[in-house]
Amino acid sequence: MQQGRGRRRISVEEIVEIALQWQAGVSLRRISSVCNMARPTIRKYLRPILDIGMGRALSRSELSIAVADAWPALTGRTIDSPRIAELRALHDEIGTRLLRASAASVYRELRAAGLLTVSRATFQRYVRREFGRVTPSGDAVGGSIP
Repeated sequence: MQQGRGRRRISVEEIVEIALQWQAGVSLRRISSVCNMARPTIRKYLRPILDIGMGRALSRSELSIAVADAWPALTGRTIDSPRIAELRALHDEIGTRLLRASAASVYRELRAAGLLTVSRATFQRYVRREFGRVTPSGDAVGGSIP
């Protein structure tokens, strides 16, 4: 039985190389082996590219653009979703509340007050990214609160 490979960061260039190999006729199994990634992961990265290409081969520059559009986080572009906008609007309030309570408590308080509609996981990711890391219990640890 194969051990899990875990998560690792992938770059735009790596996804472009995966797509170029696939366009050249290399099997998913071979790409998976060479790139040290699971086949479902390879499929995940190929899916948007296949939708754009609609069966034709894309050039390296077209692939780079397609990858950057499909995964803006890989290029450093911000993802402006309604959930993130909601959290950004409450940034100062969250920071103030984190000074006196855990992230889990702050989440419950904001949800109860009707100020927050995002999931707990989204809230924890935001707190981790903006204020420090979040322990498995949901508590914010470390980082600085502006």
